[in-house]
Amino acid sequence: TGCESFEDTTDNIVSETGLTIAHGDFRVTLTSCSPSYPEYLAVGHLVSLGRIGTGDRITCLERSEEGNVIRVRTECGLESTAVAGKATCLTSQGVRFPPEVICGVLDDLLRRSPLFQRTGGVHAAALCDAGGIVAWHDDIGRHNAVDKVVGHALLDGITLGDKFLALTGRINSEIASKVVSAGIPVVATKAPPTSLGVAVARRAG
Repeated sequence: TGCESFEDTTDNIVSETGLTIAHGDFRVTLTSCSPSYPEYLAVGHLVSLGRIGTGDRITCLERSEEGNVIRVRTECGLESTAVAGKATCLTSQGVRFPPEVICGVLDDLLRRSPLFQRTGGVHAAALCDAGGIVAWHDDIGRHNAVDKVVGHALLDGITLGDKFLALTGRINSEIASKVVSAGIPVVATKAPPTSLGVAVARRAG
């Protein structure tokens, strides 16, 4: 309201790219993502699809600049959450986190992002414990930010079952399913959830 004139200006624009992920004979293309940390994104996305379990070992991770392809090879672990292409529900009912820690993390998510400060065009997600943020990533897609955090955890040997996930976007069924697939027991956001997001979370405990 109150807009009475226009002027030309220069602004920073967030980068957008695509990424193809290959796992054996399986290939999937993400048509819209940020270019940062594609290896984390690839591994995390395969977890969310049930192609990789959190107990699996990554034996090879190769990036081809031509076509922007990440090739992932794995060995099935003893504690895999991926069974026959579908993720099982792993929850830790006894895990609790202080509300001041969760609220503090939610306030800090976008402050950590220079890209958000410059463009306002990204979401952020963080894997956290009772002491605060353990792993953090941003992306133009909130679902990609979640996948990056999960991939980061798997590749760096960070446990997931005793952490919570904080993010800036709403929790819909896709986001809730990603959290369940990764075996993260708690997810938090300031944004309103959707009905299916709540249903998935309730079924998973």
